[in-house]
Amino acid sequence: MQPLVSLDAWKAYFTALSTSIPDEEIFRETLREPLLAYQAYGRLQADRLIMEPMGRNQRCKLQVLGIFRDGSRKLLTLRDDSGLEKLSGSAGCGDGQLWAWGEQVQQEIVRRLQADGYPELRAVRLKPS
Repeated sequence: MQPLVSLDAWKAYFTALSTSIPDEEIFRETLREPLLAYQAYGRLQADRLIMEPMGRNQRCKLQVLGIFRDGSRKLLTLRDDSGLEKLSGSAGCGDGQLWAWGEQVQQEIVRRLQADGYPELRAVRLKPS
């Protein structure tokens, strides 16, 4: 399988990045933070997979901004995220990077929330902006 980014392109990117961040510690943190976040996400996902009593998996508690047909908005909690990462096919979708979840995933989240009692829901926003 061909890598998505060549080693030369990777080096060039981080060389340019390092010149724009003169503080060495801030540069290290810039490189380290995404990896630490990925590790934390992995630990949380592993915890969710541990079986609870009665043989049920822990449920997700993903909060999304629901946008309804009348224009109102409400913070909603998605309780079933099973299989969502497979719908998008985008990099980062399985790593908790919600902004990488495409339109198909958002439509599926709307469908699931409509089935959970929000029939007037028309869209969801996965990121705060």
